[in-house]
Amino acid sequence: MADVCASFQRVVVTSLVERLFDAARPPSRAQRRVAGGVSANSRLRAALVDRGEGRDTPTFLASVSLSTDNAAMIAAAGLRAFRAGVTASLDLNADAALPLG
Repeated sequence: MADVCASFQRVVVTSLVERLFDAARPPSRAQRRVAGGVSANSRLRAALVDRGEGRDTPTFLASVSLSTDNAAMIAAAGLRAFRAGVTASLDLNADAALPLG
């Protein structure tokens, strides 16, 4: 199982790094800036730095403490709604397009 997980991570990291560096062409866009929850992954961070150094392309990564997803913001919005008396029935399902307001 560990080998399967490591192989999956390697393929995902390779794909993300290749797409990032391929997307920022021509060379006039010669720096990369990466942030967000996925960028906290240590293997991804190392691969991004290695690729940037290998191509003499500055690659800037947000610190790990700032590389978070929006789960905390969603939780805060939910807490505010709950405290305001807004609730939902138990059959509520996840909906990416569900309005917050």
